Amino acid sequence: MAEPLVIAVVGAESTGKTLLARTLAHRLADQTGQRCTWVPEHLRRWCDEQGRTPQRHEQAAIAAQQTALIDAAAQSHDVVVCDTTALMTAVYSHTVFGDDSLDASALQAHRRVSLTLLMALVINPFIIFIYLHRNPYPLVFRCLRESGLTAFFTRSSAANIPVNMSLCEKLSLIHISEPTRPY
Repeated sequence: MAEPLVIAVVGAESTGKTLLARTLAHRLADQTGQRCTWVPEHLRRWCDEQGRTPQRHEQAAIAAQQTALIDAAAQSHDVVVCDTTALMTAVYSHTVFGDDSLDASALQAHRRVSLTLLMALVINPFIIFIYLHRNPYPLVFRCLRESGLTAFFTRSSAANIPVNMSLCEKLSLIHISEPTRPY
């Protein structure tokens, strides 16, 4: 079997990585007839199981498991679309804990990736431009400043909901009112 095409979808929490990875794998399979799959983010399952974000000493095992999941999928598929890679775990560990011990192994694992899609700064703005026909970057940078940083450091979509709701209200996308009472 030829070396599989590995596509990595990377970016901050809640940027649409999972949706894009899953959809891309299904569409590629439908349109090309090749054996395609997507690899979910191991960290998400880990956080759900543990009920918390990982500590510094747990980062290496999480990165290794993400790489193992990608390697296993690559054994039996022509195309593997990854909802993140160990590289993002290394970036997080470096940023939050000042720990660069994962950098070399994460970069080595990422070398098998054929294409990397960076969600927040490239893919999402391109989609916005297609629909709005105007420069999306003022909005993108505002969202990153007010919401993206919180999402990155908390690694939790749920923790970021109040921040996102506030941002939507500031952008006049929604109006938050008092909940209505059913009685």
